[in-house]
Amino acid sequence: MMMIQKTNLALFAPYSFIFMPILINDPALTREIKAEIRSSCEEIAQDRASEISKYEAQLIFDKLTEIDKSRQSVVKTLSNYLFAIYEHLDLENNLEFKTKSEKLLLASLIYFAIVDDVIPDHIAYIGLLDDVYCVNYALSKQSNPVKDKIERLVKALALIS
Repeated sequence: MMMIQKTNLALFAPYSFIFMPILINDPALTREIKAEIRSSCEEIAQDRASEISKYEAQLIFDKLTEIDKSRQSVVKTLSNYLFAIYEHLDLENNLEFKTKSEKLLLASLIYFAIVDDVIPDHIAYIGLLDDVYCVNYALSKQSNPVKDKIERLVKALALIS
């Protein structure tokens, strides 16, 4: 069973592994699957994340809204991080992205919107595990000020939900 929790960003500062604000502890997420997720995220960032249409942004928002209704804390935590990324990128007004860090964040949203990704979303208990890892991977590539801003947004979202 997947375990996800929010953690303090400062705990990860001295380490050189993937920044994981959402902790994952599940044997289904093997080293090979993690590599495939990272590769997919990078590919999306390179090939599809320079710009996004209003329609695509709305589809992402709709899927976020759908999972935000979940009562599972795991899904709610993922939802808060995805909404924070959505807000940080300002997808309501901004549809073009130039920096690699922005493209990776957008790639994590696009990856989330793909139902048949590395671990298809319809698989009970583990279907969103790869989506969580993709978010963690994208966040690990961000500067500290961006990580801090997203974490502040997540905390604010947690207070209102």
